[in-house]
Amino acid sequence: MKKTLFLLLFPFLFLSCATVLPVERAVEDIAWNTLDLIPEDDSPVIALYKLRDLTENGVLSELLLTKLTLELANLARYEERDIIIVSRQTFNAIFQEQNFILSDLADQTKQIEIGRFLGADLILTGDLINTEGDTFNINTQLINIETGEIIGGNTLDFWSTPIE
Repeated sequence: MKKTLFLLLFPFLFLSCATVLPVERAVEDIAWNTLDLIPEDDSPVIALYKLRDLTENGVLSELLLTKLTLELANLARYEERDIIIVSRQTFNAIFQEQNFILSDLADQTKQIEIGRFLGADLILTGDLINTEGDTFNINTQLINIETGEIIGGNTLDFWSTPIE
């Protein structure tokens, strides 16, 4: 009886555990989830913003932001959505022109202000946290530039091999 009960419940133990995805799958899921937050008849300009990096290695947040920018742009094109993604290089030009300092990047009010300078309707921002070893958590928020409303977001756990 105990053996039968164990065999019946064993698969559910794995299903109830949180899933830790490889980094590529996490980026893909965030891009799909973000696209799903935008009404299909909407044609916004989306600025992908610096992820606030709460890890000891700032390289991973930059890599994730680059991958997420490309994935969201490719997905929007694949789904034939009229969405414009603002590139990282545009941010650099704005920072120089408007004399923003790096400490401003974590301030949500400054993020919205920079989004306005870029002509963005929405801004995607978030946090990257190292939870344990090679396991990380990414939280993203899609924010309406005009109202400051958080439209929605994502939180995912993923693993990544060390990046030097």
